[in-house]
Amino acid sequence: MNRFLGGFFPVTAWLGRLSLAWKSILLAMLASLPLAAVIFSAATSRSLPFSAVFVCVVAVLFSWYLFAAFHASLSRLLRDVAAAQAQVGHGDFSVRLAVAGQDEGGRLAVRFNDMVREVGRTMMEIRDAAAEVAHSAAELKSSAGQVAAATELQEISVAETAAATEEMTASIDEVAVQSRKAEQ
Repeated sequence: MNRFLGGFFPVTAWLGRLSLAWKSILLAMLASLPLAAVIFSAATSRSLPFSAVFVCVVAVLFSWYLFAAFHASLSRLLRDVAAAQAQVGHGDFSVRLAVAGQDEGGRLAVRFNDMVREVGRTMMEIRDAAAEVAHSAAELKSSAGQVAAATELQEISVAETAAATEEMTASIDEVAVQSRKAEQ
């Protein structure tokens, strides 16, 4: 039961499922109630003022009933949308609204569900792309480490080659000095 209505209108759910066109027809019927008072007066042989008061009381009660029913269905729909929206705001993209009918509320629920599904799909694509970038960054870091290690090895090798070249140069110089001495 709706807390706002206090349980006075338990059979009003059908009014919330009516389309806007049917709701307009009901309101047009209410607008024609003065004519109903004249017809009621003629059919029951009552005085016109009595018939008008009777029809107006019935119209006011029926209008109140319709207003309360419309308010209850609209309030329920808005509460459901707000609750689902809050869940989506917290990252729950699995939330769906129940689609009840082909009226404006049903179409709103369908559009909301489509929107949440698309936003969820987009978020998954973003998460997948971020994971791919993180994996690629880790691979690049590993490759950079391997390149740094190889560069270090090459540096050591160049230093060893330079030392060996120095030794060879010193040996060649010594051989040259020895050759000159032997020549003299």
